[in-house]
Amino acid sequence: MPALILAFDTSTDICTVSLLALGEDVRVLATRSALAGRSHTRMLLGFCDEVLGEAGVEPRDLGAIAVGTGPGTFTGVRIGIATARAMALSLDIPVVGVSTLAALAAAATETQETAASVVVPVVDARRGQLFAGVYSRDPAHIERDWACWTRTGDYFPVDPADLAEEVAVRTRGAVVVVGDPRLLAGLALPGLPVAVDASFMVLGQSRLREPVGSPGGVDLASWLAGAVRPEGRHQWVAPGAAGSPEAVRPLYVRMPDADVHITRMKDPWAS
Repeated sequence: MPALILAFDTSTDICTVSLLALGEDVRVLATRSALAGRSHTRMLLGFCDEVLGEAGVEPRDLGAIAVGTGPGTFTGVRIGIATARAMALSLDIPVVGVSTLAALAAAATETQETAASVVVPVVDARRGQLFAGVYSRDPAHIERDWACWTRTGDYFPVDPADLAEEVAVRTRGAVVVVGDPRLLAGLALPGLPVAVDASFMVLGQSRLREPVGSPGGVDLASWLAGAVRPEGRHQWVAPGAAGSPEAVRPLYVRMPDADVHITRMKDPWAS
């Protein structure tokens, strides 16, 4: 019996939930996505219940949880991670964090609609900025369709007007920016409209090569396969180790807005 993975992301305006079966390949069993705005808390658990019901399974049948860690809105990221941690604890199953930008990159490479050699996923960072990442295609792995997109450097905040220059500093090649169409308007680079979809927190990750330090990208499927036994039971995870709720942390690329406000209250002249 394939392991069942519940994936969800609330880091952006989209609340997205998917149920996937991890066997010899990855299959999407059910999915829900909707514009949530400030209603993530109300919408998320309802969507989780719906996808489980559509597949005819119970929470106790889950083998693991994958949650979007951002970057994105401070409140949205915290809602998703807090929910994932609570569910993992109550169900006694492993949980892993996957970047929202990595999910966008995986979705873009899955569509194969672009001949670009550089994919730049973006999400709204508020304050007139974007959070972005840069994934460059490695021609040596294209035929095998395996880990052929390597993340170049850390994720970063950037003004939309400066995105083209920032990408040029990090890599060379034909670029396509991937994300919400509202964010792509006015950019000086070609855009590919792609909505955040929780399915791609697992699906398509095998094509991404992420920096060492987390079970993401090409290492994610093998990590999940090792964490979840075929009969659905999981290996014991030590507190703080990969797979434990404590190990899933928000991905803050920039100081949270709340911290900025506190700093300004203490020192109005602080930058």
